[in-house]
Amino acid sequence: MNNNWKEALHFSQRERRGIFVFVSIIVVFLCLPPFLEKYLETSEAVDFTDFKLAIKEYEASRLTSSNIDTPNLPPQSPVNPNTASLEDLLSLGITKPIAQRIINYRNASGSFSKKEDLKKIYGLKESMYQGIQKYIHIPPSTPIKKNKPRSKKIAKQQRIKPFKFDPNTISQQQLTSMGLPTKVVNQIVNYRRKGGSFKRKEDLQKIYALSDQQYQQLAPFIILQKTSLPAPKSPPFYNTPSSKIIAKNIQIDINVASLEEWQQLHGIGPYYAKKIVNFRDKLGGFSSIDQVGTTYGLPDSVFQKINAQLVASPLTNTLFVNTVSIEDLTAHPYIKKHQAIAIVNYRKNHGPFDSIEKIKRVKVFSEKDLERIMPYLSLN
Repeated sequence: MNNNWKEALHFSQRERRGIFVFVSIIVVFLCLPPFLEKYLETSEAVDFTDFKLAIKEYEASRLTSSNIDTPNLPPQSPVNPNTASLEDLLSLGITKPIAQRIINYRNASGSFSKKEDLKKIYGLKESMYQGIQKYIHIPPSTPIKKNKPRSKKIAKQQRIKPFKFDPNTISQQQLTSMGLPTKVVNQIVNYRRKGGSFKRKEDLQKIYALSDQQYQQLAPFIILQKTSLPAPKSPPFYNTPSSKIIAKNIQIDINVASLEEWQQLHGIGPYYAKKIVNFRDKLGGFSSIDQVGTTYGLPDSVFQKINAQLVASPLTNTLFVNTVSIEDLTAHPYIKKHQAIAIVNYRKNHGPFDSIEKIKRVKVFSEKDLERIMPYLSLN
């Protein structure tokens, strides 16, 4: 029994050495913290106040410089956003998308009347605007004119002195003496020369250059003489063979033919005739025979039947690009409002067009648009 206890409590020399090392390590770890604490208390403290202050100043200066967009434009180099090119706008230090938005805005919505209007541009931050605004210069003539003075000017230009007249017989000199614009007088005379006649007062509204206001002033003075009216034409009867033969031999001028003359063609009744004439009046005339086929609602099969019987004549109702207003341009079926605004703004900023080809510089028209509207534009 005693021998068993002795064997259990007996350690070899190797085991005793290991126990000694283990106990020594425990003693060292127990004594180390008080010793380190005492050492640190006696060490000289380091002051990091100046270092922390320097870090804060650096971060503040870096944040300020990143939040303000400073342009790379040198002093005394003003830019007018109403006329500046893409390169001019990029020289302000703004990004290309924002510069392109400025150009698109002025083409579609008009001019910038003051510097603050640039804030309407999407993506142009307040900090960026503050950085470039001192380099922006908008001349006094750039802002859009107010409506009241403009309307007064138009009213003055359209004031006429009418007297009783028959539009089918009145002379060119008498029309001019009323105070009618030269363009209106020429169109009335040319319309009559090509065989056209005014059968009702309302027919005078076919004259493209005659405004509604001018027509209202003339209407009470229009007197149509019975002798000036042509003899009524018998409506075609397509149910008889002889009438079909007559219809095939008819040739009509697409720009002066009346409703009755259109109805003489095979397949054209009052409905289609009215659509063709209305479309022609809105256009200011057909520039080609194929254009008749683009009349809304006119079947292509009907147009192919009458195509050979149509004769084209020169256009007389054109738009004068150097004087035409936005309203008159927009009234044309082929010109949208933003395109009309772009033409007028280009004319204001770059001066009158000296060539119709320069319309291509107004970057709001596709090739198809230009092909359709060019015949309707003229310099004078």
